[in-house]
Amino acid sequence: MSKEAAIEPAAAASAPVKKKKGKIIILALGVCLAIGGAGGGYWYSVRHRAAANAVDVPKKVAHKPRVFATLEPFTVNLRATASEHFLQVGIVFEVSGNDIAEAIKTNMPLIRGKVLLLLSGKTAEDLGTPEGKGKLAAELVAVARYALQGAAGIGETPLEQAVTDAHFSSLIIQ
Repeated sequence: MSKEAAIEPAAAASAPVKKKKGKIIILALGVCLAIGGAGGGYWYSVRHRAAANAVDVPKKVAHKPRVFATLEPFTVNLRATASEHFLQVGIVFEVSGNDIAEAIKTNMPLIRGKVLLLLSGKTAEDLGTPEGKGKLAAELVAVARYALQGAAGIGETPLEQAVTDAHFSSLIIQ
């Protein structure tokens, strides 16, 4: 019995060391998992944020320089109302390229004729508001596109892209 009594205290003394070792290993694994989870979360958030920023930032597109075709100023009688009014206007078309600007110069008599008909049908009240001027600009674009239908020199350019806008260099109503 003395042998058994001597073995039991030694076994009792070694058992707490194993329990301490087990707790330290579990604690170390927990710390490693926490650090790994935090690192993974950081990596995911940075990657997710970079992907979100990539969507928000528009990609750089090579823009062509703007090309303008200027018409000589027009002076027209406006449609008669209570009193007689005159309109003096300078028009500049924004076009998609030099070939379209050349086509506008080539077809200038047709374009000027259509613009004169359009302008002479307006009243001073029609053109007195910003909305009226904006509507006139849209109508001028439509006139220019109509005049360029079938015109030589515009190539394969669709008319919707050929003349993109109309600007006023001057607009005086008297």
